[in-house]
Amino acid sequence: MAGIVLVHFVERFIGSPSPPEVLASLQSGIPNGIVNGFIFLILRGKFFALFSFLFGLSFFIQMDNASQRGDAYQGRFIWRMVLLFIIGFLHHLFYRGDILTIYALLAIPLIPFFNLSNRVIWVVIIFLFLGLPKLMIQQLVGGGSLFNAGFMDPESVAVFNYWNTLTTGNWSDVAYLNAGSGFLAKLDFQFTVFGRGYLTFAFFLMGLWIGRINYFRDLIAHRTRTRNLIFISLGGFLVSGILTGLFFNKSGNPPDFGNVFGILGLTFYDLANLFTTIIIIGVFVLVYIRKWGEKLLGHFTAYGRMALSNYVFQSIFGTFLLYNWGVGFITKWQDYELFLIGILVIFIQIMISKWWLKIYYYGPLEWLWRCGTKLERVPLKRK
Repeated sequence: MAGIVLVHFVERFIGSPSPPEVLASLQSGIPNGIVNGFIFLILRGKFFALFSFLFGLSFFIQMDNASQRGDAYQGRFIWRMVLLFIIGFLHHLFYRGDILTIYALLAIPLIPFFNLSNRVIWVVIIFLFLGLPKLMIQQLVGGGSLFNAGFMDPESVAVFNYWNTLTTGNWSDVAYLNAGSGFLAKLDFQFTVFGRGYLTFAFFLMGLWIGRINYFRDLIAHRTRTRNLIFISLGGFLVSGILTGLFFNKSGNPPDFGNVFGILGLTFYDLANLFTTIIIIGVFVLVYIRKWGEKLLGHFTAYGRMALSNYVFQSIFGTFLLYNWGVGFITKWQDYELFLIGILVIFIQIMISKWWLKIYYYGPLEWLWRCGTKLERVPLKRK
């Protein structure tokens, strides 16, 4: 969650390509280079993966608990995802990079996998991570748009119009664009050659599988296996990184996603992110099983329990801070300054989350979501 905040702030909550050179002066220099290098290597494409992995694990826990009680949870889960889509779409009106709507859409086809074998699950995971869906889409549309949103090219009229709306328009202008062409642009990013949606579903399945094998029930017993997995992933990251560069170079400069070399470059870039994500999870596990590590990471517990509320509220604050409908600082601050603001937001939200959960059982949006799921008012304030 914290990593997502930092990426969004440095990306200025644009959720789209920006016109060439408009931010060049705010991204140059050593401090910005360090920040962007850190985000590229550690955060971008990794923490969305962690979020997706945990979503898949949460899905397994909900379905498994219901199964042990003898309840049929599928219908209630679908209704729960309908509510998540509504919350996500309202969030999307502020920030078109919203992921909740995509999670809600992808969660529905996840349901049949709960009863399928691990072998079937891994066949689908491998199929997705090898980039085969992206290759199939590339054969249909080349490197272009599947939903005709016009946001794939940074020099397109759609990108310029959106940028002008962010820098000169009011909130209703932003919401109008996000509700229409902005949602199509998101679908393009998720399901065309960039294929973020396919990866998201693969991480859903990995979370489901991890829950099924009870990995997190006894982390100490898996300590050696976790260490070995980290070392294997380091090798996978190095090989994937090299192949990413080779195929991107072969595809053209800049990379052309209309040919197979560009798609292969994207695939190995995604695999490099996969291996980095596994390393991050492994390091977290090895830290957490130590007493000092459990105490350290425990400071983020309340923050994580209010993940939905924190995710939405940070976007509202970030867009207010940067877009013209708010303070309008989108072209005022450099990347490293926004990175520091992101850290401050994380710290403040951690403090607020700890305070809130001392008084209430759930975060505000978590509570509304739970009430809507059960179709009844559940207790909020602690006695």
